[in-house]
Parts: sequence; C-alpha cells; structure tokens
Amino acid sequence: MGLRDFGAPSHRMTGRGLGTSRPTPAARHLAGVTAFVLLATGVVTAIAPVAEAAPTTGTFPITGWYTDPATGTTNATKPWALTQPMVPIDDGGLFGSANQAISTPAQTGGWVGSYTLDGTRPTGTNADVFANGNGSTRLYTGDGIGNGISTIALDANMRGDRDRGYMYFWGWNGDSDMSAANRRNLAAVVGVDALPTSYLQPVFRVAGGETVPEVSVIPTARYFESLGAASSWWSGGEVVQSTGEVFFSGGECTALGGYNGAAGGFRMMVWNPQTGAYNYSGPILPKTATDAIFGGGFDCNGNGTVASDMALDANGNAYILVQTNRAVPSMGYPSTLQRVWLVRVVPSTTGDWTYNLVTALTAAPDEPAGSEARTFAGTATTAANLYMTYGMAFFAGQLYASNYNTRTILAINPMSGQVRTVPPPGPVPVSNPQYIQDLASGQTAYVVEGAVYDDRDANGAISADEPGLGGVQVALYRLDPATGDY
Repeated sequence: MGLRDFGAPSHRMTGRGLGTSRPTPAARHLAGVTAFVLLATGVVTAIAPVAEAAPTTGTFPITGWYTDPATGTTNATKPWALTQPMVPIDDGGLFGSANQAISTPAQTGGWVGSYTLDGTRPTGTNADVFANGNGSTRLYTGDGIGNGISTIALDANMRGDRDRGYMYFWGWNGDSDMSAANRRNLAAVVGVDALPTSYLQPVFRVAGGETVPEVSVIPTARYFESLGAASSWWSGGEVVQSTGEVFFSGGECTALGGYNGAAGGFRMMVWNPQTGAYNYSGPILPKTATDAIFGGGFDCNGNGTVASDMALDANGNAYILVQTNRAVPSMGYPSTLQRVWLVRVVPSTTGDWTYNLVTALTAAPDEPAGSEARTFAGTATTAANLYMTYGMAFFAGQLYASNYNTRTILAINPMSGQVRTVPPPGPVPVSNPQYIQDLASGQTAYVVEGAVYDDRDANGAISADEPGLGGVQVALYRLDPATGDY
C-alpha cells in the first residue's frame, strides 16, 4: 500500500488521512470503522499490564540549539562538521549513513549519501555519497572514526510550519563514548557550568546547503532508569513529520519483553527539538496476550532482539522489527521457527506505551536460494535472522531495511510481510560505502481513519441520528495519471 506514490481515496472514506497528502472527504455511505494503511492484526483478550512505572514526560534542563565556535584542527580542538554541503531537504530522498570509512577514494570520518532523490524506489545499494564527517571532535570522541555521523533522521518540513528542514545526526554509542573533555566542551558550548548528568549526548542538525551544524543535548535511557550499558545510546530514530519531533529508538542489543513478564531492555523516546520536552517510554508492554511473544532483556541475537532502527506512520506510531521463535497459532504461525515480526509501538503520555504484532516477515517466493532476503526473513521452513539490521525507513510504499555487514538493502511490503533483496550494486563507484549503519527519509506510512455511517441527509457530516455501520470493507485507491481513473 502507498506512501508517497498513493493518492487520496475518492468518495470512500471520511475522517482524516495524514501523510504527504490528505484524503478527499467523502459524500455518503462512508467507512464505518477506523482503517489504517498499516493494519494491526490479532486483537484478542487483553493482557494485564506488568506493574511498571508509567512513561516519563518532562523537559530536559538544556534546551535550544548552539553553534560550536571552535576553530581548531585536531581531534581535541575541532568542531564537528560535514566536509561538503548537505543536499536540499525534501521528502523525495532515501538516505543512508555510517561512521565507517570509504575505501575508494580513501575517506575517514564516516559518510552520508542518497540512494535516490527523486521519489523513485532505489534500484541498487550503491549510495551517492555527498558528504563526509570530519571524524572525532572536541564534542564527541566517538570511536575515533566519526561516530557522530552514524545515525540520521530527516525532517522534510513539507508543510512549511517550521523554520526549515534538517538532517539530524548523532552517534550510535551515545554517552558511553564521551570523554570528560567532551563533556566540559559541550557544557561550554551550551552555556552551562556543568552538564546536569553524564547520561546524555550531543545531537547535531544541518540544513540543506550547509556544512556547519547546530548542536543540542538529549538524555539517554539511563537518565531515566538504571539499565544495562546497551541503553547508553539511541541506535536509531526518525522525525515525526507532522510535528518535527525526533523519535529515538533503543540501543543495539536490547530486546522487547512480554510473555515471561520481563520488561526487556528496549526503550524509546520522543523529543521536541525546539522546547526540549520529552516523552520517555519506560518498558514497552504488549497490548494483548497474542502480542506477548517476546521475552528478552539485553541480547544481540536472541528472543525479542529489536533491530537498531525504526520507521513511523503519519500518526507518530513507530514500527520496529523484532525476532522470536515463539509460535502464534491465532495468526497462522503454529510452529516455533524463528521469525522476524513487524511490530507497531504506540506512544502514550498518560499510560504505558504498548506494542502489537502487525505481520511476520518472509522472503518473497521468487527470491533465489541464498539471497539476503531469505537469510534475513527466512521462509516457511527456514529460520530468520535480523542480526546487524541497523537501518529502517518508509519510502515509496515500502519499508526499507539495511544490514551493516553485507551492505544490503531489503524492501519489505508492510502489508504482506514479503521481503525482497534490492538488486545488488553493479560496478563499484568511487563512493562505495563499506558499511550501512542507518537509513532515513522524510516519508511516513499513511494512516486513513474515519467513521462508516449512513449519511441520510447527504451533507457529508455525521449527524446525531445517523448510525455507524459495521462490516463495511474500506479500500484505498490509486489514481492512474494516464486515465484519470482510480
């Protein structure tokens, strides 16, 4: 189903559709239930929530954006910057990044590039690298090769209700890679005598056409609760396009809890880059008993392990990839074969954040033996393995995921769960990134929701005497530009 390439439904739904375009209000006999482009299945008897703390909301003590005035040239004295300008920012690009070097020609300090900029789906896994990072800096040592560029999120600002669009950058290993000197320098840049906690890290943003970033400060999960070392960083994130908030995703080697009562180590956070307001998830709990199939805590490749990134729908719900070997008979999976599941996370500011199963993934039937899609998603008889799946983004009707080691991009149909390998690269260009650590786009999955009712007076609005109608199938139509028909 569509993201960028699907038009609005005509005379089928009323309510609202969020994304890069809005649906046309319908006239009559319209949809009687809330319908989502990404449907959550398996709603059964509710499970009693684990006794855990509610989400944490508040405002971080350091707010605003600052420019590092440093002019040095050594790692200990230079500010972080891109070596070339950021490309123009809109919702037409699928971007990638990594902190690793590029071998031809030799580059250090990481890279950021695009797989496509015109809204069309990527045809290969070679990135057009348009900028490099400048390695370790006085604000963020990283691992010596430029971790400040490892993770990205894009604010396309297509509605124009913010000052401009930005690409956000931060290091995947967060507060664990900040030296005492980094902390002193960061405090000076943001105008405080000392940082309020050690459990924080810088986040940078760069506008189109610019190389010099602004910097702000975000808390890591350990600011809110005592967790393992894997929670010292945010390994992924995307921008809520309707609000400009940055939605951060949990660290590599954290897992989702569920069936065994474990809270899991996976956490998330929504952060407002203008005000510093945050909404921290705390433990994310299964919505129903059917959803409670994960049982990990901190594990890089076990039951409940979460891939290191996420993608968003237009309502600000997150979609993550999680693996487990537990059976789900009610959804057609009676065996205990290890599978990767697409899972929706629904934030809350008043209660527990919850998750529900969307669909299990499987390699498309025509994927050849030994393909990356088969290794990642498995088949009806072979196990899946999401190890080192580091990047995710919705783009042009697909959910794209990338693997760090194999330099592979996978295209996931979010409705069917079928996975295809994006055709491998041809002749290696000069930009050949050796690793892919993250993906980002300015697109989200459409959400179409509204009410089905009998519009007896044909005024296009629900009146008190117009009852809702159940059991009505709701369809999404795409406009054929050649014929003008849906």
